[in-house]
Amino acid sequence: MKSLFLIGVIGMLFLSGCQTGPTVEGGAVLSQGGSRQVNLTGGKEAVPETVEVLENAKDLLKVTVEGKGVGDAAELSSNISAAAKGGIAVDVARVVEGSCDVKVLLNTELEKVDVDGEYRRLNAIVKVALVSFDGNRTYGTSTFRFKGVRKQGTAAVSQFEVPASQAVVNWLKDNMRRLVQEEVEVAVITFKLPRPRVSLTPVSERDAANIKAIGQKLVGMKGVLNADCIMQNYSSAICRYRLLYKRGTYPHGIANEAALQVRSIAQ
Repeated sequence: MKSLFLIGVIGMLFLSGCQTGPTVEGGAVLSQGGSRQVNLTGGKEAVPETVEVLENAKDLLKVTVEGKGVGDAAELSSNISAAAKGGIAVDVARVVEGSCDVKVLLNTELEKVDVDGEYRRLNAIVKVALVSFDGNRTYGTSTFRFKGVRKQGTAAVSQFEVPASQAVVNWLKDNMRRLVQEEVEVAVITFKLPRPRVSLTPVSERDAANIKAIGQKLVGMKGVLNADCIMQNYSSAICRYRLLYKRGTYPHGIANEAALQVRSIAQ
């Protein structure tokens, strides 16, 4: 995986009239060879004075993994899910619980071929799907079938763990790489909150209103699938948003367009 450091320098005037030149840095990018740069000097207009972009970085996808199965297949599905979490978390995604960008859905079934006392011969079917966080879009599906050999007791089920886990992890890695190369982007943008020299309104109340307004502007942008405020610091007058959006929507970098969108909130 090739990491690209996305560096740019922009000069802008803040409300106080002070000249600034913040550095824009990029984080690790999941890509097998593409370049997903952010260019704050490109776009249709210059970054406005009223909103200062301090930093723009890339982030890995946040993924949840859910495994389902009935009877013996439930434990098998749970073990495959655990292997999938470990496999994609190495260099592909951040595995989380709760709020996510993408869901991995696993459904495992077992078929009885024959039973002779404590010995069973089973087949396993593992279905995997990669879907959007809201479940409204499916990014990919696959079904894996495994023929078992006659085994005694729990060994008849556990024989599928290794081959099924390897198949699922390999499929997920390939399809999640494709996802970030062709479908979606993740950006983390830090904004400097506007601070007038003189105001009768308490700063914290103004900042809270501006942070909320920024979020409303960001989530309404073309191609933005989700926008979460992941940090706000009134003492430093900054807030940070994490955006999930459709890849290719902003060829000149979403930070540029985000700054243009939220400039109207400055009071």
